[in-house]
Amino acid sequence: MKISALTPDLFPAAARMLSLQHQKPEDLLLSALRGFDRPGMSGVVAHEGDQLLGFLLGQASMHPFYGRSVRVPLLGQAVSSEHPDLLANLYAALGEQWLLKGNFLHQVMVPVAHTQTQQAWFRLGFGVEQVHGELDLTDLQGKLSPQVRRATLADLDQLADLVAVIGRHYVHAPVFEPFYPEQPADLLEGYAEVLQETDWTLWLYEEERQVLAFQLHAPLKATWEVPEHTAELKTAATLPAARGRGLQKTLLRHALLDLKVHGVQQLRADWRGTNLQSARAWRGLGFQETVFRLSRRLPADLGWARGAAE
Repeated sequence: MKISALTPDLFPAAARMLSLQHQKPEDLLLSALRGFDRPGMSGVVAHEGDQLLGFLLGQASMHPFYGRSVRVPLLGQAVSSEHPDLLANLYAALGEQWLLKGNFLHQVMVPVAHTQTQQAWFRLGFGVEQVHGELDLTDLQGKLSPQVRRATLADLDQLADLVAVIGRHYVHAPVFEPFYPEQPADLLEGYAEVLQETDWTLWLYEEERQVLAFQLHAPLKATWEVPEHTAELKTAATLPAARGRGLQKTLLRHALLDLKVHGVQQLRADWRGTNLQSARAWRGLGFQETVFRLSRRLPADLGWARGAAE
């Protein structure tokens, strides 16, 4: 068995493996794979002669707060059933390349149903960071609430309080996620842009002219794994004093009326696995977990330690 670089001429063989893994048409997945032939993408394959045994690919990115990272997309991995432990060899080869380019955060997207793949990554030191879920809207009924309305640019000042609430929640147990002082201003600027988008909707729950909670919804473009007529619950928040009253449920039921008018049949959301309030809220509203984002953050002083060891 040899491990070498993944090149575009190997995409058809990779698509055949992915078709078996995801139960999707081979040509559809091949088209999606060809989209990965871009800067920042790297990959390796394991093969015996002309037979592809498995592959792994990841996309590098730079985040202003979290630094350099690489993410393996849903179509970024596959191994033959005869070689279930091959992911470890592929990661050993490709992970070294990522580290040499300064990428200390490694992330992998894995379907919840692919338990064998999850276990392979768990044994490599990865854990669940983000959970993605889906809600089928077909049989759900909306309900109008007099406390819910669409946000406007005039609501930005009150939204600033809710944005800060998210940050204060994230820095504490058990999330332990950094939320930097610069982030609220950046997020608020993003909301200002969103409020000018005609196909995005920011719903507010308000009592006595005070905004207590919100939900932001946006349409999703159909892809190989996103069906037509799908929207995303991008973000949501509730003031601490108003939690436990079912405000997110009220917001969602109100939003359902608008979503169904626009033909939306499925709603997607994602949340931190360690964010207990979000996890319990979305599962309680019927979201079914579909994909995990696994992650592994390498020690910051690893580069120094490797140099010292040599």
